[in-house]
Amino acid sequence: LFEWTLLLAQQALGPALASFVAVKTVFLVLTAIFTYLAAKEAGGDARIAGAAALALPLIPQFGWSFHQTLTHSAALFAATAFFWFALLRLRRRAGVIDLALFGAAAGAGVLAKYSFAGAAAAAVAAALIDAPLRRALMSAKAAAAVAAFAAVAAPHLAWAASAGAENAALVGARLAGEGTHAARAAKGAASVLWAAISFFAPVAIAAALSLRGDFPARLRGVRGAPAAAAALSLAMLLAAVAISGVSNFPERYAIS
Repeated sequence: LFEWTLLLAQQALGPALASFVAVKTVFLVLTAIFTYLAAKEAGGDARIAGAAALALPLIPQFGWSFHQTLTHSAALFAATAFFWFALLRLRRRAGVIDLALFGAAAGAGVLAKYSFAGAAAAAVAAALIDAPLRRALMSAKAAAAVAAFAAVAAPHLAWAASAGAENAALVGARLAGEGTHAARAAKGAASVLWAAISFFAPVAIAAALSLRGDFPARLRGVRGAPAAAAALSLAMLLAAVAISGVSNFPERYAIS
């Protein structure tokens, strides 16, 4: 997704730094917009939604890494925010078009970065505990979501599958590390936990300082699909590390 967007920008601005900066800026703005919209769908309070969007720079991978190194992950930030907006929107609107939008958002996420697929699976599984979302996702109209996802992602996934073994070998060599399986898994679990802490800790500290006495009550009130998806994603990552023996989990992977 990042490369295709960059190629489009280069058609207008030329193969120069301006094209790259323009693409990063577009994804930055889209991330903020869809974070606001997703937070508003989650809680309905425009002030809290605005605070959620403004708090994005407190996430190190967004406030610093986004501007320094990220390319594919910049697109992933925007796609993830779009996905959560489209998913949570199904609570109040679950027509064919709404489900197609959700499927398209899932497809955009996979095009942004393959790791999104695991996070999306956790989000859908977590959404099934929410009655309105469960009704939407299990209705006959959900076929529109599948069709939209296929239209967006299937052509690229078909190409990726044709080089699957080679790609898997490259990824495995990059992430595996050295040592026994147990040692690699232990190191990988520690890196997963550190990625999760570094991702959420600054926001949590800022929230605790700003809410003060209300923070424990607000923290206990964090529930539903987003909270369940975060917990399930962490559990899935730890299980994957234990099974595969991957020792290297970069912090930016926590985005999805």
